[in-house]
Amino acid sequence: MSYKANVLSVMTLKPADAAKESDIIREVLYKWNETHSKESGIVLLPVGCDAQECDIMAAAFWTRVGGKNELSADKILEHADSGKPALLFFSEMPVAGGCVDAKQYKAFGRFKQNCKAEGIYESYDSIDELKEKFLDKLEQAVSEQGAEEKFEEPEKVNEKTEISNAEKKEIKKTVDKKTDRKETKDKAVNDERVIFVDEFVEEIQEIEEPDAELPKLSEDAVDLLKEIGKDEKFTVVRKRLIGSTTIKTNGRNFVTKNVTGEIIKWEAAIRELEYKGLLEDKKHNGETYVLNEEGKRVAELV
Repeated sequence: MSYKANVLSVMTLKPADAAKESDIIREVLYKWNETHSKESGIVLLPVGCDAQECDIMAAAFWTRVGGKNELSADKILEHADSGKPALLFFSEMPVAGGCVDAKQYKAFGRFKQNCKAEGIYESYDSIDELKEKFLDKLEQAVSEQGAEEKFEEPEKVNEKTEISNAEKKEIKKTVDKKTDRKETKDKAVNDERVIFVDEFVEEIQEIEEPDAELPKLSEDAVDLLKEIGKDEKFTVVRKRLIGSTTIKTNGRNFVTKNVTGEIIKWEAAIRELEYKGLLEDKKHNGETYVLNEEGKRVAELV
C-alpha cells in the first residue's frame, strides 16, 4: 500500500579506513525506514558525498578524512555550521604507526579538535557501541528535521486506476517492443561472448597468474597474522575483563604484560589487519576476529 511521506536525505561518508562502519551506518538507516517510515511519514534517503546537499550528514572515522573521492574536512564543518545535523563518530581503537600517513593523520587530528569544539564529536569503541549511539543521534536528528517539515497525514492512494481499452493496447504494444529489443540485444551479447571465448580460451590457459602483491604490514601485524594462520579456526579473540585484557590465538596470549602500552600495541595490530582486509569481525562485537581467504593466503606468504 502506498502512502505519502517526506524524504530526508542522509549523506553517508565512507572513509577508506572505516568502510565497515559506513556499511553499518547505512544498515541502521534502512532498518529505521522499515520500522518507522510509515508511522512517521518520513523516509531517510542515503546519498553519497557527490550529492549537492543533504538534510543530515553521517560518518564514522578512524585515522583519516578528506581523501580521494571523499568529502573534505572543510565541507563537513561547513555543513555543521549551516545548522543541519552532522552525526560524526570517531573510533577509539588504537592506531599502529606503520599503517597511517603521518601528514594525513596530523590533519585528521586538527579535524577532530574542530569537531569537538563544534559539539559534533562522538566516540565509539566497538561496532555495537557505534550502532547504539548512531541510532540514538539519528532519532534526535530526524525528530528535529521532521518538526521543521510540514506534511499531510499519510493517506491511501487508490490501488486501482481506471484506464481505457485503447490505453491498455498502447501500453501492451510498448512493452512488447521493449521485450523484443532486449531479447535481440541479449542474443547479440551472448554470441559475441561465445566467439571471444572460442578464440582466446587456449591462450588464457597457458598464462600463469602472477602472485598478488602482498600488503604492507607492521612487524606486530605480521607476527599476529602468522599466529592466527596457525590457529585451527583462524581466529583471534580479544577479551576485556576487569583489570585485564587478553588477545589470544593458537593458544598464545599476545598481551604478556597487562599494561596500557602492551594492550594498545596488539589492539592496533588487530585493527591494522582488519583495515588491510585480512581479518573480519564476524560478530561485530569487537571480540572475535576471523581470517578471510585473503588473510589466509597472506599468512602463508609473510
